[in-house]
Amino acid sequence: TDADSDYSPTVWKYLNATPPGSNHGLSRRVRLTNTWLQLGRLNQLNQPSLRRNLEQLASANPKHQVVTIDVLANRSAMLSDLSAVVAQIDALLLELMQYVCWQR
Repeated sequence: TDADSDYSPTVWKYLNATPPGSNHGLSRRVRLTNTWLQLGRLNQLNQPSLRRNLEQLASANPKHQVVTIDVLANRSAMLSDLSAVVAQIDALLLELMQYVCWQR
């Protein structure tokens, strides 16, 4: 991906952690990737076209490639999915703050 698209260490740690009470033991990132594979937003991991697919989806300026409406639609949907997962950090922090304040 581009250097400008790096996420903070806190976000990466959250995405790579397994949610509490998870039955599968999979990290949020793996679960999100699996969802994208099931929905056809990503090529299968063992396909040679995966690198090109990832470059189209994640890069601001894919090298010498035309970005289609389908790629843009997938990118938009994937960013919405990612945003929803990362927004859960706020919900968990709010829950923690409420617990701490309640204990006083």
